[in-house]
Amino acid sequence: MSWVTRAALSAAFAVVGVGLVAGPLAAQGGVGGRIEVRPFVGAYVPTGDQRDELKDAFALGTTLAYRATPALSVVGSFGWSPAEAKTAAAAAAEDAAADVDLFQYDAGLELGRDFALGASAWTWRPFVGIGAGARTYSYRDLDVDAETDFAGYGAAGVQFDAGRFGLRLEARDYLSSFDGLDGQLSDSSTRNDLFLTGALSVRF
Repeated sequence: MSWVTRAALSAAFAVVGVGLVAGPLAAQGGVGGRIEVRPFVGAYVPTGDQRDELKDAFALGTTLAYRATPALSVVGSFGWSPAEAKTAAAAAAEDAAADVDLFQYDAGLELGRDFALGASAWTWRPFVGIGAGARTYSYRDLDVDAETDFAGYGAAGVQFDAGRFGLRLEARDYLSSFDGLDGQLSDSSTRNDLFLTGALSVRF
């Protein structure tokens, strides 16, 4: 695991840790409504063949959720990761030429159930999810067109809630089509990568 991944995951756990300390105060704010905003921070981790193209990177973004029933939520997410291309880094005269902005945007469904966390004000909610959307790779300093491909995901994690406020850890496993970071490959392939994040949640 690279230092970037360790630092990003440390930031994600720090977000959750701060929220756990503030939990009793959060519970005094009421239970909130069905709309949920979840800013997140964490790590982008390429796996398999995708690891030959990109390095581990920091990731951040936000998710908007609507709790349609106590168990089911409709979610939409946008994420950004300042990645670095390995192949470009080897050939480029300047490191900046390897910088790639990775944008992920998707919509999906999330299924979970709330459980009491002892006698405290907190509840905990394990969840799973599925969704689909698109992935865009955009070289920051090279004069090439951005490449956008289809991407789908499966997710799992846990959320801790106290009144209107919550804290969550989530892992998303993405499968995406891939035609090259600049779209120049003649044959499309399927690639795999992970988004590992910690988030705050506020319900309205």
